[in-house]
Amino acid sequence: MIDRSKWTNKHCGTAPYANNYVGYEHFVKIIEKFPDIKIIVAHLGAYEYEKFFKLIDKFDNLYFDTAMVFIPLDLFKKWKINLEHPTKEMMISYQDRILYGSDFPNIPYNYDISIQGLLDLELDYRTYKKIFYENAKKAFNLS
Repeated sequence: MIDRSKWTNKHCGTAPYANNYVGYEHFVKIIEKFPDIKIIVAHLGAYEYEKFFKLIDKFDNLYFDTAMVFIPLDLFKKWKINLEHPTKEMMISYQDRILYGSDFPNIPYNYDISIQGLLDLELDYRTYKKIFYENAKKAFNLS
């Protein structure tokens, strides 16, 4: 059984709407004040992917989910123009701390689009196994 009280999933990035409470600068203050908090950053920290990913090296208890990231970019145009997805290299570099996330059922597209978007990166089998299965198993101490 998962003790969910030990984990939090947080919309920390500026996607899809920025306000006074989200963004890398605000999140850093929280995680530095509470470095032992176990947190999953939703949407890979969109739109500030690189900044959020760099925190992985400093905090062992930090994970990311892929929800609503690897979908067709035209679905984001109402929120942001010139959006880029995290690179294949970023996904490989941080593969041990990324969890598949879907945001289902609150998504404006078919469920399988987010899975296909990840598969379109053409990562190796081992990386996909971590993202879709092993990392969640490790994070939640599942046997």
